[in-house]
Amino acid sequence: MTPSTDDSPIDLRPFCAPVPSAWIDATQPWTEAGWRYASNGTIAIRVRTDEPDSEHVARLVDHISNLPEWAHCDVADQAPLPPIGVLLPVVCPHCRGERHGPIKCRRCRGGGSTDCPTCGAPRVCPVCDGEGEITSDRPCPKCRGDGVLSGTQAGLTSFDGAPDLGLRHKQRLLLDTLPGLRWTLSESGHIACRFAGGQAIAALESIGLILDRPD
Repeated sequence: MTPSTDDSPIDLRPFCAPVPSAWIDATQPWTEAGWRYASNGTIAIRVRTDEPDSEHVARLVDHISNLPEWAHCDVADQAPLPPIGVLLPVVCPHCRGERHGPIKCRRCRGGGSTDCPTCGAPRVCPVCDGEGEITSDRPCPKCRGDGVLSGTQAGLTSFDGAPDLGLRHKQRLLLDTLPGLRWTLSESGHIACRFAGGQAIAALESIGLILDRPD
């Protein structure tokens, strides 16, 4: 693994956005006013640094550094995080729960249509009915014939007793990597956190993303 270039022992790269949006590129950490930031849209994190401001910081969301929740991070005192949500099985998207994996139709080669043998005009494939796939007797390679994928959809980690407000499994696991985490629920409904070396803010489900375009 390529070592982190951040001064902090906290690797900020897992907290970055996976792809740039139409108006912001947060796929890499950036530095602003003595803080090194990263955000994936749900979590914003920052650690102290001596690095100069990033040249492209103007193209990033400067409103992240002005989020009012940062003020709550210093008083975060609750630990540990609430129990992680229950992992629920989901219907296998490959076989759609049929247990037998669909395979590419050999007649139309997956295209869903064939040429009429008389006039040559395209027509719906008579073998797969235009689906491009046909059911196989072999167990689905994705779910191994179970029809479901176990533990792939997380129930929310609920905060403050509100079942509809919480963190999805992937975001919760990111917070779990931060050493000495302490948290509090801010008035806006975000989670304000402090940890050894920095601060973090997490947007709860149904509240909205941190990287939403500011008004």
